[in-house]
Amino acid sequence: MGEKSTFKPDFPEQLDENTVRATAFLVFLTAVAGLVTQNWLVLAFLVYEFLGRLIYGPGLSLQVALARALIIKPLKKPFRPTPGAPKRFAQFVGAVFSVAALVSALLGATLVSQVLLGILVFFSFLEFSVGFCAACFLFAQAIRLGLVSEKYCEVCVVRYDIPRGFDPSI
Repeated sequence: MGEKSTFKPDFPEQLDENTVRATAFLVFLTAVAGLVTQNWLVLAFLVYEFLGRLIYGPGLSLQVALARALIIKPLKKPFRPTPGAPKRFAQFVGAVFSVAALVSALLGATLVSQVLLGILVFFSFLEFSVGFCAACFLFAQAIRLGLVSEKYCEVCVVRYDIPRGFDPSI
């Protein structure tokens, strides 16, 4: 009775940074394939992946499962915690771009679809190669600016300690 249901949404407060980056690598490969082929099925798979992770968490994601099985386990990478809330926002941004790319491709707006996929390629490359999550950065800035409550993700708050007497005009 204590088993977790695959179909029940599960949004961990902490995710494994290694798995996130390995998944970003698979997103990168899929987005490149979509960019090169403009095959709507590849784009639909990207939509499924982003929407699935956004709505249900990582449990239904084929890319997360492959990242864990083919990259993380064989390399014996340890768990490196990272906050889950900004990554969920990143899934939202990825879903918006992948849905827009799919709709554009289906409507014959190939250039628009390619530009949107190019953006996904670029930012997924940054995530897997150097660990920079642009959407996570935006999420932290939204908290800093008061657009998102600090209570939503207290560990996401970026503190800027400015020394007393500091004059930025110098």
